[in-house]
Amino acid sequence: MGKELVKQEGRKTGAKAGRAASPSQFVSSQPSISNLTECQEDARLAVMDAESGPEDPTNYSDLLMRLDASRQKLPPLYRETVANPYVKTLKEIGDSGFAEILAVDPQRERGAGLMLDIAHAIIQNGEDYNARETDALQEVVSDLYDGFLSAEDRRGVNPPDQGMIPPLVKWGNHDFGPYTWPVDATASFGVQAAIVSLPPAYAP
Repeated sequence: MGKELVKQEGRKTGAKAGRAASPSQFVSSQPSISNLTECQEDARLAVMDAESGPEDPTNYSDLLMRLDASRQKLPPLYRETVANPYVKTLKEIGDSGFAEILAVDPQRERGAGLMLDIAHAIIQNGEDYNARETDALQEVVSDLYDGFLSAEDRRGVNPPDQGMIPPLVKWGNHDFGPYTWPVDATASFGVQAAIVSLPPAYAP
């Protein structure tokens, strides 16, 4: 879009002047760095912010109720490919299976972490946690993913074997930093999209 805007502006300027526009006309002045100190301080505070977002939903019955309410607020694509199959899987494993997964992964780094992160992604979207920031992050992730999959940008590279749906986003553990559960991991819970997590301090 930026290139097209420059082309259009160049045609307009050239038409007015009766000649082609000079490239120098489109070179902006040097960016201001007058607020560099404030930017550095903002970055420092973000790194120090240890907020980890909402507590893990570890009560099975309560989680199912929250998921049922939250999935109704998701876009149809994510309702069908993330929320519905995830809830179906949770009901299949039952309360005892849910508790066992939590018990064998107390640090939330493997199966329990994956299971709870999928839940967070659904619930945070449904319950409007950091609503504006979540929507903005989802838009960025979706745009990047769509660009990655576009035929024009891939230039002969085969599409991925799984995961044609942009990841669903969430905010999570500060200590883990930004991370992604790929679709081949989320598929163990029937989910057909990856999950992207950022620390809450990264919210704009």
